[in-house]
Amino acid sequence: SKAAARLTAQFAGHTVEKTYWALVSGDVSPASGRLVGYVKKDERHRKMHWAAVAQEGAQEARLSYRVLGATPLGTLLEVLLETGRKHQIRLQLAHEGWPVIGDRKYGSQAMFPQGVALHSRRLVFTHPTRDERLDLVAPLPASWAKARLE
Repeated sequence: SKAAARLTAQFAGHTVEKTYWALVSGDVSPASGRLVGYVKKDERHRKMHWAAVAQEGAQEARLSYRVLGATPLGTLLEVLLETGRKHQIRLQLAHEGWPVIGDRKYGSQAMFPQGVALHSRRLVFTHPTRDERLDLVAPLPASWAKARLE
C-alpha cells in the first residue's frame, strides 16, 4: 500500500512522464507546439467536448507535440501529456484539425486496422521503493505494421 500511495502521488504531482504516439490526418503545422484548453464531459453522448475558456465542469488540458515524420497512413506525432484528461489527446488533436486515424468519435474519416492509432509509447517514473528512475518503452502493436515505423 505504501508503494501504491507513492506512485499515486507521482501521478498527482505530475512527475510521471507520459509519451504517446499518434497517427493523424491533416496538415500538422507548426511541426511542434503546445496545446492548452479545457475539456468537458458529456455523459449523455459518452464523449468529451472542447472549451476554449474555463466554464463550469470543464478541466484544463495541456499537452505538447512534435512531428516525427510522414508515414503511408498519416503524420506521426509524439505527444507529451502535461495533464491526463479523458480522451484529451484525441479531442485536442481533432480540435486542431488533426484527428487521430480511426477515431470516428472525434472526426476521423480514415480507417485504422484496429481501434484508433494512438499508442502509449513511454512511461517514466521513480520506482516507489528503490528511488530510481524507470523508463519503460512499449513496442508498437501489430496493427501499426502498415505505418512502417519500426
